[in-house]
Amino acid sequence: MATFFKRQNSGEACKPLPGMDAEQTAQYRHFRALLDRNRTALTLTADLEQTYYNNRPFTIQLVERKCDRLFTEVDGMVQSLKEMSGREHGLLSAKLRSLRRFARYELAADKHITTESLTLPLSQIEAHLAKDVGAKAANLALMQRDLALPTPLGFAVTTTAYWMFLHETHLDAEIDEALEQMAADDPSALEATGRKIRSRILETPLPAPIRTALDEAALGLAGEASAVLRLAVRSSAVGEDSEISFAGQYTSVLNVPIG
Repeated sequence: MATFFKRQNSGEACKPLPGMDAEQTAQYRHFRALLDRNRTALTLTADLEQTYYNNRPFTIQLVERKCDRLFTEVDGMVQSLKEMSGREHGLLSAKLRSLRRFARYELAADKHITTESLTLPLSQIEAHLAKDVGAKAANLALMQRDLALPTPLGFAVTTTAYWMFLHETHLDAEIDEALEQMAADDPSALEATGRKIRSRILETPLPAPIRTALDEAALGLAGEASAVLRLAVRSSAVGEDSEISFAGQYTSVLNVPIG
């Protein structure tokens, strides 16, 4: 009995029959490949379902990687089916591409930007730009524009600048790799990975377009001020002041000189 189960686990339990011709052997190989990919796809699906239903910490990079593997395995199943049947399965392939695009869109929801500006003065921030500048900046703009309440001069750095910074410095791939390898339910791993990412961001020079945009926005404020201007640099993160953040999480820096 032990020998039987050993053969089952080693993949030796099912072999082509002796005397099969080349076409039959090829069909067998494609069928085995379909079964193998189906088994892997089911395992990945079960892993993703456990991530969702067990309410355990996870990183979006891990979900993206498993989704990509899942779609790759299903695409392999379609290709095996094509080889076995000798005909195209265009509808299956089209549906798979559509699902893959939809999944990538959903996983990248926070990357959908609506402005090309790297900075925006409060006077130009409208309600629909909240996801580009964060709720704090959007609410300050609302107080200034619609409620006519006294508000400080200011500008916001947009998510467009953030993604440009990560992309042009190649930090996006580095950060994704670090988060993908991190155990999200391990506090020490979270702290170590967060410290590493923070250090890499702080030590990386800003790309020239972002630095120029910041200088111009700051000098614009100085031109409107009646005295020597020092800035209060505060967070206005997307999702801040919601269930995914807490008071004191972000640092504020006061009396920052221009230049």
